[in-house]
Amino acid sequence: MIANSLRGALRKTLGRTRSPFTSTSTSLARDEEPLVLSPEQGFGYYPITLGQHFGEGKLEIVRKLGWAVPVEPAYEDHGNFMNAYPAKHVAVKVLTVNATAGVVQGFLREVDSLRTIKTTNPDHPGHQHCLHLYDVIAEKSRHGPLLSLLLSINPDNVLVCVDYEDEAITRLLEETPSATYEPRLEPTLSPEPIITVKSQPLPNFGLREDASNLKV
Repeated sequence: MIANSLRGALRKTLGRTRSPFTSTSTSLARDEEPLVLSPEQGFGYYPITLGQHFGEGKLEIVRKLGWAVPVEPAYEDHGNFMNAYPAKHVAVKVLTVNATAGVVQGFLREVDSLRTIKTTNPDHPGHQHCLHLYDVIAEKSRHGPLLSLLLSINPDNVLVCVDYEDEAITRLLEETPSATYEPRLEPTLSPEPIITVKSQPLPNFGLREDASNLKV
């Protein structure tokens, strides 16, 4: 259903010879992902801000965990205002417009793979170590339509169970606030100062002394 609703809009977006958001200026230095590059150039990132709400207001962006070339940045949401997901904190992987087209057209199989994991036997010993897909939502950006994947937050070591995960993340956010780069002025892109968010991956919460939170 998502694919059918996006296909026409993506065809229109990617069919343009040039995106209206593409900048010919070289004065805007790139802090992290190239936000000004268009879907036609293989990108189309969504310039998300801290405090922004996602998924019809169910979630709020509280931290940027990282980004990748050429696919998407990953953010951390919290709030779960409507108890729509099993955890207070979830990760949202925001696909670029270009990557969204790859999913819709069947070239990128990540969503299909995550849905397969979601529907497999949860009693399998390896299931607890997998990334879990909670939802797939469609959003609109200046570059065009895109998909966001709502995922479980897994530690770097997938064999480690984080004690009181929601409480640990809440404490981390209080002790190490999310940060942004210095505002940049680029009138050809926006009349307002452009503020981009810094990547701050979650730390390794580590093992207990007795290794009792190691699950193999």
